[in-house]
Amino acid sequence: MISRDMGMVLKEPLFPRGALHRAALAEAGARTGDAGLWCVAFSGGADSLALLLAVAGLWPERRGRLVALHFNHRLRGEASDGDERFCREVCAALGVAFRAGRWEDTPVMGKIPNPKVQIPKESQNSKVQNFKIPPSSAPGLSPTVPPARVSEARVSEARAREERHAFFRREMDALGARVLWLGHQKDDVAETQLMRLARGSSSAGLAAPRPAQRLADGRVFLRPLLALTKAEITAALRARGVAWREDATNAGGDFFRNRIRRDVLPAWLAAAPGDALAGAALSREWLEEDDEALEAWLGELMECGARSAERGMDRRADGIAFAGENGGAGENRSADIPVRDFAGRNAHAPLGVAAANTDGTPVPPLDLRVLAGKPRALWRRALRRWEPAGGLARAGFEALLELCMRGGDFQRVSVGGGFAVMRGGVLAFLAADAGDASALPGGGAVGRWLAGASASLPARAGCVLFLPDGAVLAAREVAISPGLRARILAGDWDPAREVCVSLEEAAPPLVARPWAPGDRYRPLGAPGSAKLHDLFINRKIPAGRRLALPVVCDARGRIVWVPGLPPADEVKISNNSGVGLRLTYKSGTSTVRP
Repeated sequence: MISRDMGMVLKEPLFPRGALHRAALAEAGARTGDAGLWCVAFSGGADSLALLLAVAGLWPERRGRLVALHFNHRLRGEASDGDERFCREVCAALGVAFRAGRWEDTPVMGKIPNPKVQIPKESQNSKVQNFKIPPSSAPGLSPTVPPARVSEARVSEARAREERHAFFRREMDALGARVLWLGHQKDDVAETQLMRLARGSSSAGLAAPRPAQRLADGRVFLRPLLALTKAEITAALRARGVAWREDATNAGGDFFRNRIRRDVLPAWLAAAPGDALAGAALSREWLEEDDEALEAWLGELMECGARSAERGMDRRADGIAFAGENGGAGENRSADIPVRDFAGRNAHAPLGVAAANTDGTPVPPLDLRVLAGKPRALWRRALRRWEPAGGLARAGFEALLELCMRGGDFQRVSVGGGFAVMRGGVLAFLAADAGDASALPGGGAVGRWLAGASASLPARAGCVLFLPDGAVLAAREVAISPGLRARILAGDWDPAREVCVSLEEAAPPLVARPWAPGDRYRPLGAPGSAKLHDLFINRKIPAGRRLALPVVCDARGRIVWVPGLPPADEVKISNNSGVGLRLTYKSGTSTVRP
């Protein structure tokens, strides 16, 4: 609700230019001559309303090319619809185009308090010209608003944000708009830093939200209010007699950000000897500078490496050789090391040729040789740029990073829908063939596997799988020497971490999958088979761990081993065994994606 004449409200800008973030203003200034539309994310709250008034006031010539985008999450029943009506009427009074979207399949939140609206006392009796107060926002009417429906379903803050930004993207694409203004301010910077510190974050994460953020799809997000605190924003609105909508759920504790805002931030500000919000904003600025410097350095290194490779390449029919390597022979033999594909056939995967993902998308190899001797931060950034590593859980990502930095070749490390292969300092992606079991989505599930997911264990080539909870399962073919046989038969190994089974008795290829109801097998030395569920109970394996443990099966579907339990009696090492499969399991503790 705006409680004064709109002409008076916009007679002068809500904030002087010098009060807004210089980087956002510079980006906007470079685009003032563009014919394209500018979009403004508008929820009806104080921040977004101040943003809309600021943009409309500072660029009056573009007011006819502004579009306010409002997403109705439908999480608060009539209160959410009241927000939409409020925003629609504000835009009508401002002469700004308005587009709204609704979350049709929203998971309904539980019962919440009645909505509130902030109304300056000095404005409550003022007459409103050219603008009517939306009924749901009028003083004294909020008790008549029906509460939101009650449901057991709860929506996460992340999912709500994803749905909102998906709406923004669709609308901007339909309008041909490239600029989106967002109302984040200084308090949001501190909240974001505290949230991300709690889970661990790089300089890129701690530099968010950025005043001018360029996206890969060509869109630009501008946040000019990052130079202002929440208190400064609400004071400016009150000084103009402008009221806004207040989301009552912000006072609750359902979301992590709300708990930080309600419980942590006030205590932190009170404990700080100075202006902690200013300090957080300054830290964000410096972290952004550091992040940009590291990205620029990495870009220069990778570009130099690509030019060097182009000069030294000697293309051959079966792959790419790098001239001058391996004693100057002009041939990189490591690029032709045979590996086994998912069906066990010998296959070559020459580096320099982009492997195809399971959806046909090309996955170019990542040349890491240019990073030899460089800081770990550059290796981490380079690996993050490599698309197949993006789905790994944090522990899996760290393990892959460690392997890459250690040097040397490796052949089977699960990433995305296939495996990472390192040869000659170049990381390539080997995708699963159609119909084959794919590698586990290492970050797609938190702490447990998706139902039906399975991963191939090409033991003869050696394999390392990163599981969804950050655990690691490795398989390697070994020759059964007399000494190794004696250790195995003596029960020298801890079945919670490692076993050795006969490859002559197990039917390859093996796969790892999650536990399913009804699973049963015959443990080593047992008189008969038993249900996995009963064995878990007998071994006191907690229910929460059972869904995270890998169940290793052979091609016949027989269970070979589950960490924490003995191997299957059918595949035990005997006096006649010559070739074994060594299975190693390291439990994971991380369920947070990188």
